[in-house]
Amino acid sequence: LEQIDDFVSVVNAAEKKLSAAGIDLAYHNHSKEFVTMYWGNTIHNELAQRTDMKFEIDTYWAFNAGVDSAAEAWHWARETLP
Repeated sequence: LEQIDDFVSVVNAAEKKLSAAGIDLAYHNHSKEFVTMYWGNTIHNELAQRTDMKFEIDTYWAFNAGVDSAAEAWHWARETLP
């Protein structure tokens, strides 16, 4: 979890700078981000809850992790489209 904390800090700092320049920061997942970790949450959920970055859902890897990849992609499309 400490590595997630460190990554979130870096992402939030970078996202502020990029956003000020009109650039959206997005994260491309693999299956490991959808696996429930020892602390009871997924990496994907941690990033979604603790950052403002966008998500580029890779439906193959989401499906590989047992996630409804179509629903996940649709959810994040609605979150990111104007």
